[in-house]
Amino acid sequence: INSFYTKKINEIKTFLSEIIGRRNNSYISHHSSSSSINELAKLRDLYVELKNLRQYCELNQTGFYKIIKKYDKILNEHTLDHWLIEIDNQVFVTSTDTIDTMELLTSLVSRDKLIEWEIFFKNASNRNMYDVFPAVKISSLFISVCIFIISLNINIIPTLNDDKAERCLSILLLAISLWVTEAIPYYATSILLPVLVVVLDVLKDPQTGLSMKREVAANYVLNNVFNHTTMLLLGGYTISTAFSRCQLELRVASYFQEKLGNRPKLFILAIMFLGLFLSMWISNHTAPILCATIILPIVKDLPTESKFSKTLLLGLAFGCNFGGMMTPISSLQNV
Repeated sequence: INSFYTKKINEIKTFLSEIIGRRNNSYISHHSSSSSINELAKLRDLYVELKNLRQYCELNQTGFYKIIKKYDKILNEHTLDHWLIEIDNQVFVTSTDTIDTMELLTSLVSRDKLIEWEIFFKNASNRNMYDVFPAVKISSLFISVCIFIISLNINIIPTLNDDKAERCLSILLLAISLWVTEAIPYYATSILLPVLVVVLDVLKDPQTGLSMKREVAANYVLNNVFNHTTMLLLGGYTISTAFSRCQLELRVASYFQEKLGNRPKLFILAIMFLGLFLSMWISNHTAPILCATIILPIVKDLPTESKFSKTLLLGLAFGCNFGGMMTPISSLQNV
């Protein structure tokens, strides 16, 4: 964090010094209006970068505080005071470069420009939030719905004399349009399709060739979308989330590191036996999910090319496969 902060603030100060130097040059400062507009655009970008850098520093400082408080609470330790002093002495906390640079930058422009830049910064932040939590795009949704309605009311393929097939094709066009235009989030489109299949009577009874009753069609669709395997996997994810919520995986990982941290071979063997034991009682699809929550705090701190992390993950996979051989619900690789 310190190195990133230092590098970023130095870059901003360098760019700002170049702009000030050009402004002090009488030829540049009295050149065309386009040069002035370009300088203002660059100053605005530097203003946004400084605001983001300040938020970055504050977020990391708050994050470290919360991590240490959570650590002390879970492990019954009292390290907060020590680490608060350590954090408060870090460069990204103690440095006043961002404030000084911001004051220097704001002194170069009028108050009206500062208000305009603040609005621009808020709009940029909203766009970033939109990227994380996509909302509905009204215009794209309207186009997709129009395509769907038109395709329902015209015969797209003249040689296709089947109303159900035509409606199915309309649903396909709607799905393609929603996915391509990103009118609504992908998961919303996926949830919408089974509903449309049932409501528009797309499915046929294989024996009579007539439309399925909607109750029968709904059961048929749900049986194909949500079967026992999906339930098994979702159950594993649910248990894994419950473990994370209670911080159980951190407790187990801390215990393993404390007892076997200096003996990597025994640590890998312990994880393998844990996966083997869990796979004896639950599906060996679900067991690796639970074990992954335990080893994730360890693996994520290791380098990407670490042989230990690769060996640990492979050992877990083989351990779960061996344990799965002892249960009737083992997966196909154990047959």
